[in-house]
Amino acid sequence: MTFGMPTIAAISGHFCAAGGMMGLCFDYRIMSNDRGFFFIPGVDLGLVYSPLQTAVMTTKLPTSMYRDVIIMNNRRWVADELVEREVIESAVPSDEVVPAALELAQTLKAKGVGPARAAMGGIKAAVYKPVLDALEVQGAMGYSGRTKGVDRPDPSVMSGPGGKRAKL
Repeated sequence: MTFGMPTIAAISGHFCAAGGMMGLCFDYRIMSNDRGFFFIPGVDLGLVYSPLQTAVMTTKLPTSMYRDVIIMNNRRWVADELVEREVIESAVPSDEVVPAALELAQTLKAKGVGPARAAMGGIKAAVYKPVLDALEVQGAMGYSGRTKGVDRPDPSVMSGPGGKRAKL
């Protein structure tokens, strides 16, 4: 999120789960409108998002999407809906995703050199400070915020004879 040049994600299929969070980290997103969905299924997997994951999503998604994406995961969003919500810049047929991303990159070329490039990383660090703060506090993905069991078994427990769990 703080790379010192403009970044563009060319999304030609699904944009979901960890890939959805990764895609949100880019400055711009171009997505195919003839295949693929956006969703982040943490709740359905029994995950409690780390502070870093939550910071990425709340920094890059509009508030109106928090409930349906972060908390409930009750929709599969298509590209045209994401354009309306300003999550992605454009929705194009899958065979046009890369050309559209390259075309956008050409318009941003000046921001990747000289004074703009020298300043961009610092500006992004200030804008995305909540994400950087979450990364610093938790380190990487910060698994300490997750539940035990479904997504992260207690490491002191392993399967014993007959499939029963036994304490180590």
